[in-house]
Amino acid sequence: MRAARAALRQICRPLQTPIRPVPGRTWHRSYATTVSAADLEFGQPVYETHPHILKPGEITPGISAQEYADRRAKLAFSLPENGVALLPSAELKYRSGAVFFPFRQESNFLYLTGFSEPEALAVICKTGPNLGDYSFHLFCRPKDAFAEQWSGPWSGLRAAEDVFNADTSSSIHDLTTLLPLLRSASRIYTDHPANPTSPPLTTILRTLPSPQPRSPLVNSSALSNPPLKYPSCATPAASPAAPSPPPCAGPGPPSATCTPTSRTLSPSTGLPLRAGHCVTIEPGVYVPDDERFPKHFRGLAVRIEDSVAVDEEGPVVLTVEAVKEVEDIEALR
Repeated sequence: MRAARAALRQICRPLQTPIRPVPGRTWHRSYATTVSAADLEFGQPVYETHPHILKPGEITPGISAQEYADRRAKLAFSLPENGVALLPSAELKYRSGAVFFPFRQESNFLYLTGFSEPEALAVICKTGPNLGDYSFHLFCRPKDAFAEQWSGPWSGLRAAEDVFNADTSSSIHDLTTLLPLLRSASRIYTDHPANPTSPPLTTILRTLPSPQPRSPLVNSSALSNPPLKYPSCATPAASPAAPSPPPCAGPGPPSATCTPTSRTLSPSTGLPLRAGHCVTIEPGVYVPDDERFPKHFRGLAVRIEDSVAVDEEGPVVLTVEAVKEVEDIEALR
């Protein structure tokens, strides 16, 4: 049954020819088969299989397919005429033998595609002078029922187009099909490790993000706040270069009492930013065990971390749920 389902997924065609989304346009995903998308298997959650995690139209939690399309459009718009951007995915790292480390997608690749699998390559080609004039080709692994029994399911070529909205898709094992895409390129950009001197393609785009991704940041802050319920207020820092968890600022034993010394070490700072920026602010003070410093401060550290978005009217603290004030920390006892 598993092999039959995999074969069906590989040959099923969408009811409508996939159209690359452009800003201001909406689209729907559908399959020319009586098998519900909820019964299929993908390499990551999709709305049809995980409606408790994703909303309709979202590729990753809180970020829609339209948002990813807009990001690709902005990147293509920044390229010169007939420019091409090549973005490889991260590679699977093995710990020992067949045991691998938890996979983390390459940041720029994920930012532009929402695709969370290894062995993939995104090709974005500028096709005209206007915003939205681009093509998106995704190289990835085709469905393989036998291999997926051991590694878990992956999405395949049809999902690359139907779910992740690639104009075309090809097997990552057949990169000869990449050559026609590059034949007319005026310039090729890539962030591949083999070319480390090339600046990241998405640096400017990610510096001024759209308003939509703020919701996941706020939600993740609220969800991660409970593990910080017992911050340590008495853990000494080992050294300025490699401090241990600072007092009153991180996980530790259930001793939520800040000493007068750690109360005094309360840093604050400010940085002028432009509207649209989203940054982390991490003021910290680390006191080494050195005679140059008062004895009661030696070995102590304080760091406060916040994610902050900047609006036209001022800063918006996205991690407002995180406990930071001395009174709030001590109230957790």
